[in-house]
Order: sequence, then C-alpha cells, then structure tokens
Amino acid sequence: MKSLLRPVLLVIPMLALQAWTDTNTNATTDASASAPSEKVDVVKAVPAGIPSSIADTSTVAVVNGAPIPYEWFLHEFRSTFFRYNDAPDSRNQVLDSLIERSLLHAAAVKEGILDDLETVKDINERVSSMRAFMEYRLEMARLSMVIDKFLETKHLSPDDFEATEDDLADFFMKEVKGKPGAPESVEEIPEHIKSQLMMRIKQSKQMDAVQALVAGLRKEADVQVNQSAVDSVPMPDMKGLPGGSISR
Repeated sequence: MKSLLRPVLLVIPMLALQAWTDTNTNATTDASASAPSEKVDVVKAVPAGIPSSIADTSTVAVVNGAPIPYEWFLHEFRSTFFRYNDAPDSRNQVLDSLIERSLLHAAAVKEGILDDLETVKDINERVSSMRAFMEYRLEMARLSMVIDKFLETKHLSPDDFEATEDDLADFFMKEVKGKPGAPESVEEIPEHIKSQLMMRIKQSKQMDAVQALVAGLRKEADVQVNQSAVDSVPMPDMKGLPGGSISR
C-alpha cells in the first residue's frame, strides 16, 4: 500500500510548489459493429432497446435512424468537456463529435469493413481486453472506497492527524530549501501552497499510521504467493523510451 498510495499523496502539492517556484525563476476505437457472420459475435454499436425517437429523453440525436443514447453523450461530455470549456456551445460541440463518429461508423459498415472475419475477431479481442481492464479499475475503485471507510472508522483519515508549523518548517528544510527557485524561508511560501503542504504532512503521518496497521495485519495473515504466475507477467515494451527496453 505504501508504494501505491504515497506517490498520489505527494504529487498535487509538490507540483503546485514547483509551478510556483518555476514562475519565480521565469522558467516557464469505437469498436462497434453488427454481426457479419453467424460464427462471430460483434460488439453492438447501439445498446438494445434504445428507441429511435428524438423526443425520447434517453436519446440526444438520431443519425440516419441510429440513436445516440443520452448516457453516451453524458459520459462523453464529462470526459472531454475540458477541450471545449471556453466555448459557449460546448455541449453541441461534444455532441457533434459523436455524430461524426456515428456517420463514420455507418459508412464503414456500409463499405463492408465488418464483412472480414479477421477484422471482426481483432476488434472483439481488443474490446474484450478493454472490458477486462475497466472491470479491474472499477473493482480497485470499490476496494479503495471500502478501505477509506475502514480507515475513517479507525480515525486514520488525513484530517485525524495534525500538521504543525514545526512540521512545515521541518518539511521545508528537508524537501524545499536550496532547490532552484525555492523561497528562502517558510514565510515566503504563498498561503495556498502552504495549505497544500500542510495537507501533505497530514497525509504522510496518515501513511505512517496505516503502514503500522498493515504490518500488524501481515503478522496475523496467511499470505500465499504464486511466484510462477507473478514471474510470467511480461514486462512492458519500453522501446523508444528513456532507459531502453526491459527484458527480464
């Protein structure tokens, strides 16, 4: 848990402090288809049961008879809004991108893209992999929510810990002072950055307490590791990235 959680606790306040110090130093698929063959099942482009009626509130648009569900638009808008947040018609711009994809998908189907069984197989395999990853992410989110509630009942939430001015001064001396563009003293740190650093200190104290709790749980737990399965997981392809490839 320490290796998973601590980087998350550090990144926001440290990035904010770095951004401030930089300023002071003048650094500035849609995998969708309809089955082309009885032998192959294809992920459907439109969920079954969605009415092709523009008057229905579950539909935001109908493109050549194919509805765009409200849920699709809702999730698309929430995930891409930042691209259009300065535009007064941001909703329609997001909707237009869905309409474009609907048109392209229909054209692809009409041209027989999904008549090729190898293409369909490849799409289905990729969608299956994506579905497995999303299920993993959802399960990890559920676990985190349960853990957060557990820590809350144990009075191990960040706000259960105190961050003092002495803690801040100690953090400043160890982590900030002497860095390029860093302030000369704690007093020179902007208040909004200082409050983020105080939260970082609380979170650090929380992590120490959680690690002590985990250490006790480990002593009482029966943990069995399938090392051969662990070792069988392929290393990521790092070609083209700093450090080169990894082949362990």
